[in-house]
Amino acid sequence: MPLDSLNTGFGMLTGPGIPGQMALGVGVWFPTLVWDLRGWPGPVERVHRRLAYGRSALP
Repeated sequence: MPLDSLNTGFGMLTGPGIPGQMALGVGVWFPTLVWDLRGWPGPVERVHRRLAYGRSALP
Protein backbone atom coordinates (compact mmCIF):
# COMPACT_ATOMS: atom_id res chain seq x y z
CA MET A 1 0.00 0.00 0.00
CA PRO A 2 1.52 3.37 -0.95
CA LEU A 3 1.93 5.88 1.86
CA ASP A 4 -0.16 8.48 0.00
CA SER A 5 -3.28 6.35 0.43
CA LEU A 6 -3.11 6.12 4.24
CA ASN A 7 -6.04 7.75 6.00
CA THR A 8 -4.79 10.34 8.48
CA GLY A 9 -8.21 11.12 9.93
CA PHE A 10 -11.02 13.01 8.23
CA GLY A 11 -9.00 13.03 4.99
CA MET A 12 -6.73 15.81 6.28
CA LEU A 13 -3.10 16.13 5.23
CA THR A 14 -3.12 13.27 2.75
CA GLY A 15 -1.00 15.28 0.30
CA PRO A 16 1.80 16.71 2.46
CA GLY A 17 2.47 13.34 4.12
CA ILE A 18 4.85 13.12 7.04
CA PRO A 19 6.08 16.76 6.97
CA GLY A 20 2.49 18.03 7.05
CA GLN A 21 1.58 15.71 9.89
CA MET A 22 4.67 16.79 11.83
CA ALA A 23 3.80 20.45 11.29
CA LEU A 24 0.27 19.85 12.58
CA GLY A 25 1.60 17.96 15.59
CA VAL A 26 4.12 20.67 16.50
CA GLY A 27 1.46 23.32 15.90
CA VAL A 28 -0.74 21.70 18.54
CA TRP A 29 2.03 20.60 20.91
CA PHE A 30 3.95 23.87 21.20
CA PRO A 31 1.09 26.13 22.34
CA THR A 32 0.01 23.38 24.76
CA LEU A 33 3.54 23.28 26.18
CA VAL A 34 3.62 27.06 26.59
CA TRP A 35 0.22 27.08 28.35
CA ASP A 36 1.34 24.28 30.64
CA LEU A 37 4.64 25.95 31.58
CA ARG A 38 2.83 29.21 32.38
CA GLY A 39 0.22 27.37 34.46
CA TRP A 40 -2.68 28.44 32.24
CA PRO A 41 -5.60 26.09 31.60
CA GLY A 42 -5.78 24.96 27.99
CA PRO A 43 -8.70 25.89 25.73
CA VAL A 44 -10.39 22.49 26.09
CA GLU A 45 -10.02 22.56 29.88
CA ARG A 46 -11.45 26.09 29.96
CA VAL A 47 -14.54 25.02 27.98
CA HIS A 48 -14.95 21.88 30.08
CA ARG A 49 -14.85 23.82 33.37
CA ARG A 50 -17.29 26.40 32.06
CA LEU A 51 -19.78 23.74 30.92
CA ALA A 52 -19.36 21.50 33.96
CA TYR A 53 -19.11 23.99 36.82
CA GLY A 54 -20.28 27.38 35.51
CA ARG A 55 -18.47 30.70 35.85
CA SER A 56 -17.34 30.06 39.43
CA ALA A 57 -14.80 27.39 38.38
CA LEU A 58 -12.88 29.63 35.97
CA PRO A 59 -9.50 30.83 37.29
